[in-house]
Amino acid sequence: MDDVIAAIMTPPGEGGIGGIRISGRDAWVVAAQVLRSLSGKEARASRVRHLYTGQAVDPINGVLLDQVTYVRMEAPHSFTGENTVEVFGHGGPLNMKRLMAAFMVAGARPAEAGEFSKRAFLNGRLDLTQAEAIVDLISAKSERGLQQAIHQLQGGLTEAVGTIESALLLYTAALEAQIDFPEDEVTSEDLAGLRKELVGWRRDLKELERSADAGRLIREGILVAIIGPPNVGKSSLLNALMRYERAIVTEIPGTTRDPLEEYVNLQGFVFRLTDTAGIHETDNPVERIGIQRSMEYLRQADAVLLILDAGDDGATRQLSPGLGEAIAAKEHVIIVLNKADLPARIAEEEIAVLFPGRPVVKTSILRGEGLGPLQDTLINEVFNGRVPASEGYLAVNERHKAALGDAVRNLEQAEQAIAGGLEPDLIVTDLRAALNALGRISGKSADESIVEAIFSHFCVGK
Repeated sequence: MDDVIAAIMTPPGEGGIGGIRISGRDAWVVAAQVLRSLSGKEARASRVRHLYTGQAVDPINGVLLDQVTYVRMEAPHSFTGENTVEVFGHGGPLNMKRLMAAFMVAGARPAEAGEFSKRAFLNGRLDLTQAEAIVDLISAKSERGLQQAIHQLQGGLTEAVGTIESALLLYTAALEAQIDFPEDEVTSEDLAGLRKELVGWRRDLKELERSADAGRLIREGILVAIIGPPNVGKSSLLNALMRYERAIVTEIPGTTRDPLEEYVNLQGFVFRLTDTAGIHETDNPVERIGIQRSMEYLRQADAVLLILDAGDDGATRQLSPGLGEAIAAKEHVIIVLNKADLPARIAEEEIAVLFPGRPVVKTSILRGEGLGPLQDTLINEVFNGRVPASEGYLAVNERHKAALGDAVRNLEQAEQAIAGGLEPDLIVTDLRAALNALGRISGKSADESIVEAIFSHFCVGK
């Protein structure tokens, strides 16, 4: 990592300020060939972490490129842990491109995607969970997602796993020492104490593993399919939750043909609401295509809002063939009885028989009634009654989930080995495997291909 890398670290497009980061052992040697003082003399930055005002010039012919500010940082006190220079000029694609070209001529090379963060990881400034949190922080779509990313960036997951990892390492080392020195026999009390600890560690790791689904929903958004027969208020519900007229609403059944998907922030969570074509029997080939797409969204959705007309005769009559079976196969379904301002013509007993155990919410979208309870019920249903806290909540991703699952299985095998009276060296094998799995989370024992894959998803300037 002796080479000097550089990249634009601000978003593309026009802006008041654009920034370039230069990192590597000779970062200042490269930067000094481009930077000058305001008087045109050779730039000096004798004091680190101080902002200087100056000029950027072409290192070949000295032609003025821009007026800039710059700051120099020395290793290890920088984001990457290397000598770093950050230069800020006037924003704009052409100006940034010209400044970057000057630093390339001076000896830097373009940074690869995520290379700054990768160097920070390799230099011990970040672990893998914190590096992944950077991506989540940049791409956060909601306040909840933002808070989750910040907590992980501060090392929340590393701390939670590290506490167990440290204790497990002590027990493993003690067992290994007793194996090496047979005179220090492993007592039944020692093994009983370890087994008790294994039960607690396994429970805590399993709890973290379960948070993966919630973490995905917070990061990516919750896909909700608004399903039902024609003309029951599906598009009106989308508009009411969006708080503007996004979908066309008419009294003519079948107005919606193609699914319409929009993002909306509800109580700090991002939802991908999808208004779908009304599901009913029809010979119209265009409507059939729309209905097929509606059924596909129903199958893919994280949650389904089944909208029925409370003022129409019977819920059974409103359900087309196959819809009831598809609804029964979904885990998270809320029955919404809309048009509750009209005389009720759907019996609660019928709903209980058709959709046992499903939450039911009555709304009158025309009058704006029931939307608050619907949001509360939707969030509670999606998270199985365990709504994540707004701050300090740990939610792992799929990579973490796989490692945690391996660690849980290894600890369970160690527990069974103790219960079966197996030799300490066999117990240690399982404990070491668990430590290796936990090390994959922070990056201590992560395969190089995993590290490369993680940083390849970063933007170039990060």
